[in-house]
Amino acid sequence: MQTPITPPARTPLLLVIAFALISLFLSDLPGLSLIFVPVQYFTTALHEIGHALACNATGGSVTGMTIVSDGQGHGGLTYCLGGQSLIFGQTGYLGTTLFGCLMLWLSSYQSATRPLLVFLAVLIGFAALVYMTPALAMAQHSGQALSSILVGGALCAALLLTARFASLPVASLVVLFLAVQTALNALSDIGVLIQLTLGIYGVASFSDATNMASETHIPAVIWSLGWGITSVFLLFITLRLVYGKAQRAG
Repeated sequence: MQTPITPPARTPLLLVIAFALISLFLSDLPGLSLIFVPVQYFTTALHEIGHALACNATGGSVTGMTIVSDGQGHGGLTYCLGGQSLIFGQTGYLGTTLFGCLMLWLSSYQSATRPLLVFLAVLIGFAALVYMTPALAMAQHSGQALSSILVGGALCAALLLTARFASLPVASLVVLFLAVQTALNALSDIGVLIQLTLGIYGVASFSDATNMASETHIPAVIWSLGWGITSVFLLFITLRLVYGKAQRAG
């Protein structure tokens, strides 16, 4: 049986709130914002991996992936050949949310901390080797591909080193911090997407929402709003199940 993080009940929820507030108030401050850059790469990797895994699961193949900005409004890109685009087109934003929910749930168990860190390291390392490496052959994305592989390798190494050498309380805090940041970034990225589809904030050449709109003729803003509502609901249910239950038990 898995053992909840001690002390139980209110402390984990307070940490979630504290990490959320730290992110909201400090992530945009000059200098301090650099601390959150690796976290942004981490969540971008999860977003693109969400696309890639769904592409493979629906019979397609991934011909390339990047997790660094192309300077045109895309934090990362995944190129799929075949598969069901109506499915893998939605598993970037929603996939990141699901990763965040899973991490929030597992962060309440100390025994899951190190295995989760190793799993995330292996997942990103696999993506760097299998999904990002083919992008080196794409002339227009070779530089991004190389940077993505280096960033992916660094993230993989950092996660493995934390799992191996950090004390269990520290490793548990790292997992909780990553879980909160992943959940917040998922919501923040969808918020930016909604503004893009409404024409409020900048212009991107294309996005997951515009790709879905071209496939279905349903407006991009409907897709982005739907993903936002779904993500908020999933995170609410996760917090309710994990921390609501812990407080009632306490």
